Amino acid sequence: NGFTFDIDQFRKGNLLRGLDDIGLTLKHVDKISAYEERHKKTFPWLWQSV
Repeated sequence: NGFTFDIDQFRKGNLLRGLDDIGLTLKHVDKISAYEERHKKTFPWLWQSV
């Protein structure tokens, strides 16, 4: 017995590669870090501890 269901190609590809939403995000960790560094320089008061 089996079940059929529709899944879009993007999700199917990620499933076959073993990628979930977190895994996809971690593929961009360098870009995220670069953004955070630029953001810290532009808005330093947002990154201060209270």
